[in-house]
Amino acid sequence: MPRADHDAALNRAQAAEIRLREIEHRALHQHIEDELEKAQKMGAITPATVAYHRACCQQDGGLTRFRAFLQCAPRMGEDTDWERKAVNKHSQGLSEEDKAACLLLGLDDKDEFNQIKEAA
Repeated sequence: MPRADHDAALNRAQAAEIRLREIEHRALHQHIEDELEKAQKMGAITPATVAYHRACCQQDGGLTRFRAFLQCAPRMGEDTDWERKAVNKHSQGLSEEDKAACLLLGLDDKDEFNQIKEAA
């Protein structure tokens, strides 16, 4: 094989590899942006943390780790059971958990109950 033909074939192969890397990079970037947008809509990340998560996703295996993070990440704005746990006006006192929390915080549980009852 003449040297010129060999060099031409080598150049074409190198150009094809570069083009393939560019396509893979753009596809990965699009997957990352889609995942970040989905995570924001779910409430798993905030707009302030998007740049951080984008940088993490661009590392080797980062997108896979980010998807695993989304499986266990808390959701902002998610419904809570606060209303069921809240002390209402007809309650006789704090729950045992509330009393234990008051004790650990050095608070008087009777005063705390009265403040919660007045607020309700």
